Amino acid sequence: MENIDIRTKVISQGIKYYEIADVLGWSDSKLSVLLRKPLKEDDRKLIERAINQITTKRNIR
Repeated sequence: MENIDIRTKVISQGIKYYEIADVLGWSDSKLSVLLRKPLKEDDRKLIERAINQITTKRNIR
């Protein structure tokens, strides 16, 4: 399974993939396709930033 570290972080934080796609302005299907193969470093950083942004907003509420 590709990108297990990102998948584990998403699951442990209770984040839905559509939330990440929404923050990035991507479609759900684009994110899904990207997560099925090794990520380019730029895409990995964008996804990690989106995860951090979502978790930060949740912690503020």
